[in-house]
Parts: sequence; structure tokens; C-alpha cells
Amino acid sequence: MEAETMAGLFGFGGAILGALIGGGTSLLSVKLTLSHQRALAREDRLRELGEVAAETALSHCDQILDLCSSLTGRELNASMERYDLPWVAATSDHLASIAMSARRIPNRSVYDRVMMLVRLGGAWRCAGNRYLLGTIFMADAVFEIIEALTAYLRDDALPQLPDVIEEHRSKAAAYDYRPGTMRPLLPPD
Repeated sequence: MEAETMAGLFGFGGAILGALIGGGTSLLSVKLTLSHQRALAREDRLRELGEVAAETALSHCDQILDLCSSLTGRELNASMERYDLPWVAATSDHLASIAMSARRIPNRSVYDRVMMLVRLGGAWRCAGNRYLLGTIFMADAVFEIIEALTAYLRDDALPQLPDVIEEHRSKAAAYDYRPGTMRPLLPPD
């Protein structure tokens, strides 16, 4: 074979090999870019869903606080033995809605904090023998839910729990507060 033909074949082979390597590199970079963009879009979507869920939960918190502040003296002084007061069922429904909304928050520490406070808010019957004490107990838990959710929406760190919440938690720990069972597990002091 002539030298010119050999040089032409090597040049042609080199061009094909270069095109294959360049095309493969292009395809790989496109694939990596698309997977990175998908991951970013997923994070943005989760954040958006979490914000909507937090705003929904905040709305339910406001409704609980409105219910608690609208109670009359007769309702507040009623014995805890009365389950027929309409606000009792309404606050339970709102706490359940807050819990459902919290499940859509992608930040695990915010979710854990909100769920702990929802359970604590559900234990309001252990506060004493009058609804006034129970509404204060529940309002404290709801205020802390609001603090946790607004910190999440602002991208701040979760605030430290105040001492009153720790006191409520220790009081609630002595009670079985599953729905409909508010019986003391330990004798009250």
C-alpha cells in the first residue's frame, strides 16, 4: 500500500475515533446535567410541598387558638367529665389535621417536633380537672407548633423548647392519652 493511502486511512480512523469519543462525552455530560436538574427539581418540589403543608398546619393552629379564646366562663369552668362541648371535637379534628400536614414536611426534625407537640396538645386533659387548665395546656403546645413551623418557613434552626413544655411533657407522661382513654397511668400527686 502506498504511504498516502495509509496516511489517509489513519486520518480517517482517527477522525471517527475522535467523533465517537466526543459524542460519547457529550451524551454523558447531557445525562449528568439532566439527572442533576431532576434532583434539584425534586428538592424544590419537596420544599414547595413542605411550605404548603406548614401553611396549612399554621391555619389549623390559628383555628385552635381562636376556639380556645372564644370559650365562655361556663365552658372553661366545666368539669373534664363533660365530653359534649363542641370545641372538644373541633380541637381534636384540628390537631389531626396538623398531624396530617406535618407528614408532608420533608425536614425530619421539624416533623418530629411538630408531632411531639401534637401528641402533647392531645394530652390536654391531663392538665387538671377544669377545661381552663386544659386550654392553657393546649395553647402552649400550639404556640410551640407555630414557632417550629415558622422557623421551618424562614429556614431557621428550630427554637429550643421552653421549660413550660418540658413540664407539660412530664405531666402528660403519667397519663395514657390515646383518644378516649384519658386515665392516669400513675396516681396524680
